[in-house]
Amino acid sequence: MRTSSGKAVGMRPDRPLLSLAGRRYLVVGGGQGMGEATCLLLAECGADVAVMDRDIDLAETVTRQIEAMGRGGIAVGDVPLCGGFSQHRAGQLL
Repeated sequence: MRTSSGKAVGMRPDRPLLSLAGRRYLVVGGGQGMGEATCLLLAECGADVAVMDRDIDLAETVTRQIEAMGRGGIAVGDVPLCGGFSQHRAGQLL
């Protein structure tokens, strides 16, 4: 799997580094860079991932990549500077 910048994610193409099947993670800043790579690596290892980013379009792009891997994913955006967050896309949070 490759990030949007073209960098390879994962160390063993034949099988995941470890099994995270059945686990769920929320990655803040998951729309690009290290956050994106973290989201894709977690999904590669079998986890479902909620991708939170200020730029909802970036979060949705990463979420589509996660779903293409057969894992559950949701994009969360619209992050205010103070006090909680509002969920951009309705539905079950993993």
